[in-house]
Amino acid sequence: MLGAIVGAAVSRGLSPEALESWGWRVPFILGLIIGPVGLYIQRNMMDTEAFLHAQKTARRATLGEVFGSHMREVLCGLGSVIALTVTVYVLIAYLPTFAVKQLKLSFGPSFTALIVGNLLLTVLSLVAGACSDRIGRKGLVIWSLAITLVIIYPLFAWLFAWLAAEPSVGRLIVVQALLSIALSGYWGPFGALIAELFPAHVCSTGLSIAYNIAVMIFGGFGKFIVTWLIRVSGSQLAPTFYVMVGTSCCR
Repeated sequence: MLGAIVGAAVSRGLSPEALESWGWRVPFILGLIIGPVGLYIQRNMMDTEAFLHAQKTARRATLGEVFGSHMREVLCGLGSVIALTVTVYVLIAYLPTFAVKQLKLSFGPSFTALIVGNLLLTVLSLVAGACSDRIGRKGLVIWSLAITLVIIYPLFAWLFAWLAAEPSVGRLIVVQALLSIALSGYWGPFGALIAELFPAHVCSTGLSIAYNIAVMIFGGFGKFIVTWLIRVSGSQLAPTFYVMVGTSCCR
């Protein structure tokens, strides 16, 4: 959400020439602020009792042990992170590009829709996370991804059909808001869901493997893949195929 706000401010406050020359660097410079915040959290956050107990009693797990004895958990974690990653990189990181390149909107309105969607996602993820502590995570996660899987193609088709004839930021906001509402049921419980996959003594190693491989491949190459899909298929709705396949990986 903060990234979208910075993007909106930069795109509205600078001329196109200034934005192309130096303005695009501003968000990256401001992004450095997260470094001290992360360091503060790391130094001040309490570890769980299970981790502290494992630290005293269990030996360090090797990569061989993680893959040999916990391969199922690694694969489940990989699928879970893939589902999260494709929704983050396509529905958040790529949506402004999609709106500008395919729907011919300017960057300002695109970032406005992104701010609204992220604000909803922030609030509802807290609610969904709290609910998952009471009713369980699995059912909430499955329903959230299933709803996203069902509505994403019709929403993008409706968006493209309307905006191709009459560009409007309002319809983009509606689509972003509906997808954010649907995904909050997955994003809210995600942190606890993936941490609970692994025993405490292999949790850090298992999570690191699953998270970094999924984000590196399906996130880092996300924009490249959806751009390639649009070119190969000839359909501006191709990004939805990528999200649909990615969300199906979480089982």
